[in-house]
Order: sequence, then structure tokens, then C-alpha cells
Amino acid sequence: MKHTEYRWKSYDGLELFGQTWTSETKPKAIIILIHNHGEHSGIYEDFARNLTDNNYSVISMDLRGHGRSEGKRGYASSYRKLIKDLQTLIDKSEGLFPGYPKILIGQGLGGNIAIYYLSTHVTNISGLIVISPWLVLEHRFPKSKLFIGNIIRHVIPTCMLETGFAAEDKRRSQKAIQKYKDDPFMHDKVSIRLFYEIIFAGQRSSRSIYKINMPVLVMHGTGDTIASYKASRNFVLNASKKTIFKEWPDYYHDLLADQGSDEVFRFITGWLNSQPWRS
Repeated sequence: MKHTEYRWKSYDGLELFGQTWTSETKPKAIIILIHNHGEHSGIYEDFARNLTDNNYSVISMDLRGHGRSEGKRGYASSYRKLIKDLQTLIDKSEGLFPGYPKILIGQGLGGNIAIYYLSTHVTNISGLIVISPWLVLEHRFPKSKLFIGNIIRHVIPTCMLETGFAAEDKRRSQKAIQKYKDDPFMHDKVSIRLFYEIIFAGQRSSRSIYKINMPVLVMHGTGDTIASYKASRNFVLNASKKTIFKEWPDYYHDLLADQGSDEVFRFITGWLNSQPWRS
């Protein structure tokens, strides 16, 4: 496996940190990975190495305001800019790996972004995997807080708030929890405008799976207290026969970085290997 780091420019001039994990043999397909809110691409290294061991190459980046990319932590002046960042990542994947099938994988917020993008853009993406997607929050905010926030987002859209999502809410393993807490790039900040735009995008995406005509794998842990497992289960009801829903009993939000992740990795690679990707 070969690991390479990059510095890319966003459409509006921000420096975005990207990286690839390249298979030593000709890859079956290219995995385009979008991380969750408050996280960064580096936490998926074990998953990326697993994929390269199975002859897939991986490309990912830190969204603006995350990880080693530029931007105030958790801040994006609009959800549209995150969609533009994904477009940058997709364009880079085609430049670095021309001609190979491209599979989009999104975790949490990344799942929200991936679904929204594929339901609103014409693209050459061949498949989609969404993991614990942020369609509807299971974590319930007080109605009074949401009401006040809805007013503030129009008056002071740059106002920042804390999501309140703790490491213990995302992971079961104490080792995984400590690793999360020790990571200097993790954060729980989000601009109030972006927070509401993510919610609205999730509502729209929840009704849009019928627009995505490709193999789709949706996975969610039933013990997730952050993103709604029921929303993911309902999401696939209007999907094509190309869509599979896989539930993980009692698993928390971070399926790829928690206790039992090896089993999750095996299921994903098994699904990928079952598809007729063609380069």
C-alpha cells in the first residue's frame, strides 16, 4: 500500500488537505470517502488499509473547517460549500484514478452530503455506501433551544454552538473512546447556519433515494443515540432493488472506528466484491 498526502485548493481558494491509500495491484474500484462532522479523514486509516488489502484504492479529504484543511473549526458559511468540497474530491479522484469505477462512502454528515449530492447531480459515480447517516438526529434538542436557534441563524448566521455529541455517545469501546478524546483534530463546533442547513438537507435527502439508481448499501447501528436508526431504515423503503439495508444490533454511531469494526469491514468488502464493477 502507498500513502500520499495532498494540498488542494477549493473553488473559493481554501487549502484542503487530501490523502490517498493506493492498492499495490490494479484496484477493482476507487473508494471516495467523506468523513463525519467534527472528524477528519485520518481516522479512517484502518478502514482504508483494509480496503487496499482487498484491492481497492481510497481517496479522502478533510472538509473545510475540519482536520488539516483551512477554515474555522466547524464553520462553513453554507451547506452548498460542503457540496462544492465533495465535488473537488470527486474531480481529484478522476484526475488521479481516471477510468476506474468510483464508489462514494459517507459516514454521518458525510452520508448526508453523499445522498444529497447524488440526488441532485448528474455523475459517473457507480455505487454508494452510507454509514450512520445524519438524516434525522436521534439526539433531541429542547424545542426552546431549536426555536431560539432558528431565530439566531437569520440574525447572526456565523454564531457557533457545540453539538453536545460526546465520544461516549459515538463509541462503546473504552480504547476507541480514549483515542477519540486524544485526537487533537476532533471538535464539536458547528455554525448555527450550517447546523440548520444540514438538518434541512437531511430532510430532503430522506425523500430522495428513489433518484439514486445504482447499487446502494445503507448501514446503521440500532444503539446509535446521535443519528436516527429508524430514519435510515425508513429511508430505504422507497429504494430500488439495488439497495440493501444492514442493521448492526446495539452498535453505536462510529461503525468504522469502534468495537466490532472488523466485522463491519468484512461486510463492506463482501458487498463491494459482490458488485460487477468494471473499469
